[in-house]
Amino acid sequence: MRLKEYLKYGVMSLFIVLLFTSTLSAKGKPVKDPYKAPALALKNQNGEKVNLKDMEGKVVFINFWATWCPPCIAEMPNISKLAEQYKDDDQVVFLMISLDKKFDTAIDFLEKKGYAFDIQEPLGSIPRIFNTRGIPNTYVLGKTGEIEYKRMGMGNYNTQKFKDFLEELKAK
Repeated sequence: MRLKEYLKYGVMSLFIVLLFTSTLSAKGKPVKDPYKAPALALKNQNGEKVNLKDMEGKVVFINFWATWCPPCIAEMPNISKLAEQYKDDDQVVFLMISLDKKFDTAIDFLEKKGYAFDIQEPLGSIPRIFNTRGIPNTYVLGKTGEIEYKRMGMGNYNTQKFKDFLEELKAK
């Protein structure tokens, strides 16, 4: 009986979080006046270091997430499908930045799920421009390193419209 109650309240809590996230967060959209993204030092699950400032000339998809965030987990499959489609395209980079306190938790999650992207952890503080009140948060940088798109909250990025947007950025 007690397990049923926990499950009931767990499902209700998840529904409230998803509803709250989707209704209060701004819809993702191209940025009217793109602005330069700051440097951000990262390390991936293989220990390789990367810095956002070194990615000029590429379109960069950035997603801030955590394993304890239900909306983050809900959008992962469509991001993975999108990343799979761009895996051989050296002009598009996916940075899936884990905000878990222990990066090993995120690494275990990635290995368990088998998603088609690497994950990263910040090597220092996250620049203020990327700090928001909640996650997931997604940004797309154009080839000049400017933020061209942002979305606060869960989204479906594996759509033709979003792929067309990435292709437009590649062509600029």
